[in-house]
Amino acid sequence: MTNHLRTSTTGRPTGLAILLAVGLTLLTAGIVGGYVLSGGQVLAQMEAKRSVPQSLEVRQVVSRMPLDGAPRRAAELQETLNYRYPDHFRADSRGDDFQRTSIRTPQDRLVVVNGQIQSGPPERFETYQAILLNTSRAAMSEFLLGLGVDLDLTSLGRFEDAYCYIIGADYPDESASQLWIEKDTFRPLRLMLPPPVLTPEEGALEIRFLDWGQIEGTAYPMRIQVYRQHQLVREVRVANLRVDPLQDPALFDTAGLRATLPQWGAAPILTPPPASPGDSGTIAPAGR
Repeated sequence: MTNHLRTSTTGRPTGLAILLAVGLTLLTAGIVGGYVLSGGQVLAQMEAKRSVPQSLEVRQVVSRMPLDGAPRRAAELQETLNYRYPDHFRADSRGDDFQRTSIRTPQDRLVVVNGQIQSGPPERFETYQAILLNTSRAAMSEFLLGLGVDLDLTSLGRFEDAYCYIIGADYPDESASQLWIEKDTFRPLRLMLPPPVLTPEEGALEIRFLDWGQIEGTAYPMRIQVYRQHQLVREVRVANLRVDPLQDPALFDTAGLRATLPQWGAAPILTPPPASPGDSGTIAPAGR
Protein backbone atom coordinates (compact mmCIF):
# COMPACT_ATOMS: atom_id res chain seq x y z
CA MET A 1 0.00 0.00 0.00
CA THR A 2 1.34 3.40 -0.99
CA ASN A 3 1.43 6.17 1.62
CA HIS A 4 0.96 9.75 0.46
CA LEU A 5 1.77 12.96 2.28
CA ARG A 6 -1.10 15.37 2.39
CA THR A 7 -0.07 18.55 0.61
CA SER A 8 -1.24 22.11 0.79
CA THR A 9 -2.68 24.00 -2.16
CA THR A 10 0.88 25.14 -2.95
CA GLY A 11 1.99 21.55 -3.45
CA ARG A 12 4.09 21.44 -0.27
CA PRO A 13 3.50 18.99 2.61
CA THR A 14 1.49 20.42 5.47
CA GLY A 15 3.01 20.84 8.95
CA LEU A 16 1.02 17.86 10.27
CA ALA A 17 2.19 15.66 7.42
CA ILE A 18 5.81 16.60 8.07
CA LEU A 19 5.47 15.80 11.78
CA LEU A 20 3.94 12.42 10.97
CA ALA A 21 6.73 11.63 8.53
CA VAL A 22 9.42 12.57 11.06
CA GLY A 23 7.70 10.50 13.75
CA LEU A 24 7.56 7.45 11.47
CA THR A 25 11.24 7.88 10.60
CA LEU A 26 12.28 8.08 14.25
CA LEU A 27 10.12 5.08 15.15
CA THR A 28 11.63 3.02 12.36
CA ALA A 29 15.16 4.04 13.40
CA GLY A 30 14.39 3.05 16.99
CA ILE A 31 13.21 -0.39 15.93
CA VAL A 32 16.14 -0.98 13.60
CA GLY A 33 18.70 0.29 16.14
CA GLY A 34 17.05 -1.38 19.12
CA TYR A 35 19.44 -4.35 19.24
CA VAL A 36 21.64 -4.19 22.32
CA LEU A 37 24.98 -5.96 22.49
CA SER A 38 25.47 -8.46 25.28
CA GLY A 39 27.84 -7.71 28.13
CA GLY A 40 30.43 -10.06 26.69
CA GLN A 41 30.18 -8.46 23.26
CA VAL A 42 30.62 -4.96 24.73
CA LEU A 43 33.70 -6.04 26.66
CA ALA A 44 35.09 -7.75 23.55
CA GLN A 45 34.69 -4.49 21.62
CA MET A 46 36.40 -2.60 24.45
CA GLU A 47 39.37 -4.92 24.16
CA ALA A 48 39.45 -4.77 20.36
CA LYS A 49 39.32 -0.98 20.16
CA ARG A 50 41.83 -0.24 22.90
CA SER A 51 45.48 0.34 22.05
CA VAL A 52 47.52 -0.85 25.02
CA PRO A 53 51.16 0.15 25.51
CA GLN A 54 53.65 -1.93 27.47
CA SER A 55 53.71 0.66 30.25
CA LEU A 56 52.27 4.03 31.17
CA GLU A 57 53.20 6.75 33.66
CA VAL A 58 50.55 9.22 34.82
CA ARG A 59 51.22 12.34 36.89
CA GLN A 60 48.09 13.81 38.41
CA VAL A 61 46.59 15.88 41.21
CA VAL A 62 43.87 14.39 43.41
CA SER A 63 41.54 16.86 45.13
CA ARG A 64 39.63 15.70 48.20
CA MET A 65 36.52 17.84 48.44
CA PRO A 66 35.20 19.13 51.77
CA LEU A 67 32.06 17.30 52.82
CA ASP A 68 28.61 18.67 53.62
CA GLY A 69 29.26 22.03 51.98
CA ALA A 70 31.80 23.08 54.60
CA PRO A 71 33.52 26.40 53.71
CA ARG A 72 36.92 24.81 53.18
CA ARG A 73 39.26 24.39 50.28
CA ALA A 74 39.90 20.99 48.77
CA ALA A 75 42.94 19.16 50.12
CA GLU A 76 45.23 18.04 47.30
CA LEU A 77 47.66 15.20 46.81
CA GLN A 78 50.22 14.84 44.06
CA GLU A 79 50.26 11.35 42.59
CA THR A 80 52.34 9.33 40.18
CA LEU A 81 50.78 6.17 38.73
CA ASN A 82 52.78 3.48 36.97
CA TYR A 83 50.97 0.86 34.89
CA ARG A 84 52.81 -2.15 33.49
CA TYR A 85 50.22 -3.95 31.45
CA PRO A 86 48.45 -6.21 31.84
CA ASP A 87 48.64 -6.74 35.60
CA HIS A 88 51.17 -4.55 37.47
CA PHE A 89 50.27 -1.23 39.06
CA ARG A 90 51.84 1.25 41.48
CA ALA A 91 50.56 4.55 42.89
CA ASP A 92 52.72 6.98 44.87
CA SER A 93 50.88 9.81 46.65
CA ARG A 94 52.27 12.63 48.71
CA GLY A 95 51.01 15.70 50.51
CA ASP A 96 51.65 17.61 53.73
CA ASP A 97 52.94 15.04 56.25
CA PHE A 98 51.46 12.24 54.16
CA GLN A 99 53.06 9.67 51.87
CA ARG A 100 51.36 6.58 50.50
CA THR A 101 52.51 3.81 48.16
CA SER A 102 50.18 1.16 46.77
CA ILE A 103 51.43 -1.75 44.65
CA ARG A 104 49.37 -4.48 42.99
CA THR A 105 50.76 -7.48 41.12
CA PRO A 106 49.24 -10.90 40.33
CA GLN A 107 51.08 -12.31 43.35
CA ASP A 108 50.79 -9.58 45.95
CA ARG A 109 49.23 -6.34 47.16
CA LEU A 110 51.04 -3.87 49.41
CA VAL A 111 49.99 -0.51 50.86
CA VAL A 112 52.44 1.62 52.84
CA VAL A 113 51.45 4.89 54.52
CA ASN A 114 54.08 7.05 56.20
CA GLY A 115 56.46 4.11 56.44
CA GLN A 116 53.96 1.61 57.87
CA ILE A 117 52.36 -1.35 56.12
CA GLN A 118 48.59 -1.02 56.09
CA SER A 119 46.01 -3.76 56.47
CA GLY A 120 42.42 -3.89 55.31
CA PRO A 121 40.64 -3.75 51.95
CA PRO A 122 41.58 -1.14 49.33
CA GLU A 123 39.66 2.12 49.22
CA ARG A 124 36.58 1.95 47.00
CA PHE A 125 37.83 5.10 45.28
CA GLU A 126 40.72 3.06 43.85
CA THR A 127 38.31 0.96 41.78
CA TYR A 128 38.89 3.33 38.85
CA GLN A 129 42.52 2.21 38.65
CA ALA A 130 41.52 -1.41 38.07
CA ILE A 131 39.08 -0.37 35.33
CA LEU A 132 41.98 1.31 33.52
CA LEU A 133 44.44 -1.54 34.21
CA ASN A 134 42.29 -4.47 33.07
CA THR A 135 42.56 -4.52 29.30
CA SER A 136 41.34 -7.98 28.30
CA ARG A 137 37.75 -9.18 28.14
CA ALA A 138 38.52 -12.04 30.54
CA ALA A 139 40.19 -9.82 33.16
CA MET A 140 37.47 -7.17 32.98
CA SER A 141 34.72 -9.78 33.21
CA GLU A 142 36.26 -11.30 36.33
CA PHE A 143 36.73 -7.88 37.92
CA LEU A 144 33.17 -6.74 37.19
CA LEU A 145 31.72 -9.99 38.52
CA GLY A 146 33.65 -9.34 41.74
CA LEU A 147 31.91 -5.96 41.97
CA GLY A 148 28.51 -7.60 41.59
CA VAL A 149 27.89 -6.50 38.00
CA ASP A 150 25.45 -8.78 36.14
CA LEU A 151 27.18 -9.40 32.81
CA ASP A 152 24.02 -11.00 31.37
CA LEU A 153 22.04 -7.76 31.67
CA THR A 154 22.65 -4.87 29.27
CA SER A 155 20.66 -1.87 28.14
CA LEU A 156 21.07 1.42 26.31
CA GLY A 157 21.11 4.76 28.10
CA ARG A 158 22.24 8.33 27.76
CA PHE A 159 24.53 10.35 30.02
CA GLU A 160 24.75 14.04 29.11
CA ASP A 161 25.52 13.98 25.36
CA ALA A 162 26.79 10.39 25.20
CA TYR A 163 24.83 7.25 24.34
CA CYS A 164 26.09 4.25 26.28
CA TYR A 165 25.85 0.53 26.70
CA ILE A 166 25.03 -0.22 30.33
CA ILE A 167 26.30 -3.53 31.67
CA GLY A 168 24.54 -4.72 34.81
CA ALA A 169 21.35 -2.65 34.86
CA ASP A 170 18.16 -1.93 32.97
CA TYR A 171 18.19 1.82 32.22
CA PRO A 172 17.29 4.05 34.06
CA ASP A 173 17.81 1.87 37.17
CA GLU A 174 20.82 3.20 39.09
CA SER A 175 20.52 0.95 42.14
CA ALA A 176 22.50 -2.01 40.76
CA SER A 177 26.24 -2.34 40.18
CA GLN A 178 26.81 -1.19 36.59
CA LEU A 179 29.41 -0.04 34.09
CA TRP A 180 28.53 2.48 31.36
CA ILE A 181 30.46 2.17 28.07
CA GLU A 182 30.32 4.96 25.48
CA LYS A 183 28.59 3.52 22.42
CA ASP A 184 30.89 4.85 19.70
CA THR A 185 34.33 4.67 21.34
CA PHE A 186 33.74 1.73 23.73
CA ARG A 187 35.51 3.65 26.49
CA PRO A 188 34.26 3.48 30.11
CA LEU A 189 32.25 6.52 31.14
CA ARG A 190 30.58 5.67 34.47
CA LEU A 191 30.96 3.01 37.15
CA MET A 192 28.13 2.92 39.67
CA LEU A 193 28.18 0.79 42.82
CA PRO A 194 25.50 0.49 45.53
CA PRO A 195 26.35 0.84 49.24
CA PRO A 196 28.41 -2.11 50.57
CA VAL A 197 26.31 -4.72 52.39
CA LEU A 198 28.54 -4.75 55.48
CA THR A 199 29.09 -0.97 55.62
CA PRO A 200 25.98 0.64 54.11
CA GLU A 201 26.88 3.95 55.75
CA GLU A 202 29.51 4.41 53.03
CA GLY A 203 26.71 5.07 50.58
CA ALA A 204 26.50 4.58 46.83
CA LEU A 205 29.61 5.31 44.74
CA GLU A 206 29.85 6.70 41.24
CA ILE A 207 33.07 7.16 39.24
CA ARG A 208 33.07 9.19 36.03
CA PHE A 209 35.80 8.88 33.40
CA LEU A 210 35.85 12.24 31.62
CA ASP A 211 37.80 14.31 29.07
CA TRP A 212 39.45 11.42 27.28
CA GLY A 213 42.69 12.35 25.55
CA GLN A 214 44.98 10.37 23.28
CA ILE A 215 48.77 10.38 23.31
CA GLU A 216 50.81 8.20 20.96
CA GLY A 217 47.73 6.10 20.26
CA THR A 218 46.94 5.54 23.95
CA ALA A 219 43.62 6.90 25.24
CA TYR A 220 43.26 7.92 28.88
CA PRO A 221 40.71 9.98 30.88
CA MET A 222 42.28 13.31 31.78
CA ARG A 223 39.69 13.97 34.48
CA ILE A 224 38.06 11.50 36.86
CA GLN A 225 35.33 12.38 39.33
CA VAL A 226 34.16 10.33 42.31
CA TYR A 227 30.72 10.86 43.82
CA ARG A 228 29.40 9.43 47.06
CA GLN A 229 25.67 9.70 47.60
CA HIS A 230 25.55 12.10 44.60
CA GLN A 231 28.10 14.43 46.22
CA LEU A 232 31.47 15.07 44.56
CA VAL A 233 34.14 13.87 47.00
CA ARG A 234 37.24 13.53 44.81
CA GLU A 235 38.47 14.80 41.49
CA VAL A 236 41.54 13.64 39.60
CA ARG A 237 43.16 15.90 37.01
CA VAL A 238 45.94 14.45 34.87
CA ALA A 239 48.91 16.76 34.32
CA ASN A 240 51.20 14.53 32.27
CA LEU A 241 51.21 11.16 30.48
CA ARG A 242 54.24 9.18 29.34
CA VAL A 243 53.72 6.20 27.07
CA ASP A 244 56.17 3.30 27.40
CA PRO A 245 58.58 5.00 29.84
CA LEU A 246 61.59 3.08 31.08
CA GLN A 247 60.43 1.53 34.37
CA ASP A 248 62.72 0.21 37.08
CA PRO A 249 61.66 -3.40 37.91
CA ALA A 250 62.01 -2.46 41.57
CA LEU A 251 58.88 -0.32 41.22
CA PHE A 252 56.76 -3.44 41.62
CA ASP A 253 59.03 -5.37 44.02
CA THR A 254 56.80 -5.71 47.06
CA ALA A 255 59.19 -8.09 48.83
CA GLY A 256 62.07 -5.65 48.46
CA LEU A 257 59.96 -2.77 49.79
CA ARG A 258 58.78 -4.83 52.75
CA ALA A 259 62.39 -5.58 53.65
CA THR A 260 63.08 -1.87 54.14
CA LEU A 261 60.15 -1.30 56.51
CA PRO A 262 59.82 -1.82 60.27
CA GLN A 263 58.94 -5.39 61.11
CA TRP A 264 56.04 -4.76 63.47
CA GLY A 265 52.48 -5.77 62.65
CA ALA A 266 50.42 -4.06 60.04
CA ALA A 267 48.70 -0.85 61.08
CA PRO A 268 45.08 0.01 60.26
CA ILE A 269 44.32 1.87 57.05
CA LEU A 270 45.22 5.56 57.26
CA THR A 271 43.70 8.24 55.06
CA PRO A 272 45.07 11.61 53.91
CA PRO A 273 44.32 14.63 56.07
CA PRO A 274 40.89 16.18 55.36
CA ALA A 275 40.32 19.45 53.57
CA SER A 276 41.23 22.31 55.89
CA PRO A 277 39.97 25.89 56.33
CA GLY A 278 41.53 28.62 54.22
CA ASP A 279 44.81 27.80 52.52
CA SER A 280 45.20 24.05 52.80
CA GLY A 281 48.74 23.85 51.44
CA THR A 282 47.65 23.13 47.88
CA ILE A 283 50.18 21.13 45.96
CA ALA A 284 51.24 22.47 42.59
CA PRO A 285 50.34 20.29 39.60
CA ALA A 286 52.89 17.72 38.53
CA GLY A 287 55.44 18.64 35.89
CA ARG A 288 54.12 18.84 32.37
